[in-house]
Amino acid sequence: MKPSPKLKITDVKLSNQPTQKTKNQFTNLKSLTQNNHSLKNGVMMGFLKKFTNHLTAPDASVQLRFTKCSVVLGENLQGTLDIAVEEDFEATEVRCEIVCVEQAKVIKEVYDVALKRSIPQVVDQTVIIYNAKPVLSGPSHFAKGESRSLPININIPAGARPTYTSFDHGVKWTIKGVLAVDGRPDKTTQTSEIHVITPTI
Repeated sequence: MKPSPKLKITDVKLSNQPTQKTKNQFTNLKSLTQNNHSLKNGVMMGFLKKFTNHLTAPDASVQLRFTKCSVVLGENLQGTLDIAVEEDFEATEVRCEIVCVEQAKVIKEVYDVALKRSIPQVVDQTVIIYNAKPVLSGPSHFAKGESRSLPININIPAGARPTYTSFDHGVKWTIKGVLAVDGRPDKTTQTSEIHVITPTI
């Protein structure tokens, strides 16, 4: 009886090196992952910017400038509202807000909790006697880096009260510029005091 032939096993070498196809697949996966991260970061940054815009006024500088330090009753307050912007945005309007208030110390009955009764006290009382919001410009687009200077020509009524100050009584005029926008706080100037005088005869 013949012996069974021996089986010859050929050695097979296993390589740990990735094939070119595997390299390409890994590169594509890495690129896709990076693109997804970039997309997510972009969406997140856009969301944060929109959220921040709802809480903050436009990035702009607004300043009032007047040709005179005082204005006569019946005449016009003249000057400019200077605007320099650092971002793109839409403004609904540009306006001024001018207010005249009368302030006085008056005696009023105020309830005292300790005494459980009302007693007379001197308190400050403020009454608005004139209020106006003249529009300098309607809806417009502002571009980043843009500067504008809008003219101011606001009439002070002849029948209004002049500026006056005493110990217990006063009349005060103020004005501020407003860059109005929808969906976020308006950008405003500092409130400036106007010295209103009576005409000389």
